[in-house]
Amino acid sequence: MKEKKITIIKLIVNILIVLLELIGFVIIYKKLKLGLFVYYTECSNLLLLISSCMIIFELINKLNGNKIKIKKKYMKILDVFRYTACLSVFVTLLVVLTILGPTYPSGYYGIMLSDSMLYHHTLCPILAIISFTFLEKYEFNTKDVIRSLYFTFTYAIILILLNILNVVDGPYPFLRVQSQSILTSVFYFVLIIGGTIVLSFVFRLANRKLCIEWIYLQIYSFSFLYNLFLNNNVIIFI
Repeated sequence: MKEKKITIIKLIVNILIVLLELIGFVIIYKKLKLGLFVYYTECSNLLLLISSCMIIFELINKLNGNKIKIKKKYMKILDVFRYTACLSVFVTLLVVLTILGPTYPSGYYGIMLSDSMLYHHTLCPILAIISFTFLEKYEFNTKDVIRSLYFTFTYAIILILLNILNVVDGPYPFLRVQSQSILTSVFYFVLIIGGTIVLSFVFRLANRKLCIEWIYLQIYSFSFLYNLFLNNNVIIFI
C-alpha cells in the first residue's frame, strides 16, 4: 500500500472521528451542559477530538507537499498529545467493558449503544484505537509513555479530592471514596492506574508492530531480499 493511500485513509478515519465526536458532544451537552466535564469519558473524548483535528491539519498539509513547515519539537508535542488522547479513550472503553457495563441498569446496550454513549463509549474509542494502532506510526520512548499518563493521573487525583471534600459525588462508583471502604478505594485506584500504565506500554508496542506502514515495510524488505537472493543464485546454509 502506497504512503499516499495510507495518508488518505488516515484522513478519512480522523474526519469521521471528529464528526462522531461532535454529534456525541451535542447530545451530552444538552443534558449536562458544562457539567459533562466531570466525566473522564467526556474529557478523554475532548482530547481525542482536538488531536484528530490536529491530525487532519497535519495530513492535509502533507498531501499539499508540506507547504506549512512545522518545527520538529511541535510535532513531538502533537504526537504525545495524540498518544495521550488515544490511550485515554482506550481506558474509557475497557472500564466500560469490565467495570461499568456489568453494573449498569440497562446493561451493555444502555452504556454502549444509547445516546451520546454510542459515540463516546463505543464508536470514537474503537476508531481511535484502529487509527493509532494500524494507521499511525510513531517512535515513542519511555519518557513519552510516562507523559501519556499525566492526564489520567491528574483526573484521578482531582476527582478523588473532590469526592473527599464532598464537592462531587463520583461520578463513577470506584471514585465514591466516602461511601466505600479505604481498602476498596485503594484496590480500584491501583487497578485502574496500574492497568493504565500497563496499557500505555502495550499500546506503544502495538503501534510499533501492527502499523500498516511498518508491516508493509517488513513485507517489502523481505520481498527485496528474497528477489536479491533469487536473482543472484545465493544459497544460504543453516
